[in-house]
Amino acid sequence: MRILVLNHEYPPVGGGGGQAAQDIARELTLRGHQVTILTAHLKGLPREEFVDNIHILRLPSFRKRPYQAGFLAMGFYILAAIWAGFHIIHRWHPDILHVHFAVPAGAAAWILSRLTGIPYVLTAHLGDIPGGVPEKTGTWFRWVFPFTIPIWRGAAGVVTVSEYTRSLIRQKYKIDPVVIPNGINMEKLNPAGLQVHRPPQVVFAGRFMPQKNLIELVEILALVQDLPWKCVMLGDGPLLDEVKRTIASHTWSSVLICLVG
Repeated sequence: MRILVLNHEYPPVGGGGGQAAQDIARELTLRGHQVTILTAHLKGLPREEFVDNIHILRLPSFRKRPYQAGFLAMGFYILAAIWAGFHIIHRWHPDILHVHFAVPAGAAAWILSRLTGIPYVLTAHLGDIPGGVPEKTGTWFRWVFPFTIPIWRGAAGVVTVSEYTRSLIRQKYKIDPVVIPNGINMEKLNPAGLQVHRPPQVVFAGRFMPQKNLIELVEILALVQDLPWKCVMLGDGPLLDEVKRTIASHTWSSVLICLVG
């Protein structure tokens, strides 16, 4: 199968959504599929390259920072992806479009699908859902939201990465996506090498946000204090103080370290 992937971020550009896209693309190529990625260019990166048998095309972009995409950069990506995607489709004839993030890549996929008849599958991560990251997207979703409805309802299938994102999608778009959590390579982790009753160090790195459920993590760790675990939390966010208060409310027999990056 030939799969054309649209995502405005792809390693080394972007965050978790880009990494997830890379992991999926690698697995698809290992299974014999052909994958081409349309992503945004950043200064210093090649415009085109093959990595792990994945064809990566980086499109012109106003993106200035690896881990931040402004409204202008996302808008320009939509235009560039439509233009490049239309020509690739007529030359390469992909079987399906796989789009990560309803905004911005979903807009390009919706238009390309309407122009060519090729279906697209949408994988939603969080920032592309109204209410997912309100401190970052709340303002512009107020007027962009009506234009996103056709993107969601026009997809041949919708996948999301957690029950939390699924609940937001149900509420905002009245559709019921399939939940497929972001995967990890168990062989690299070598779980067979773990020792019974001596769990490995638990590390959290990310934003202290409600959807991360860090309060529940602390409460669960409090129930297994007889085990010699160690937990390290790296990050910052609005729930940091509440997490600290929850930690302080317990008397720990094991070591819990909270670090702010």
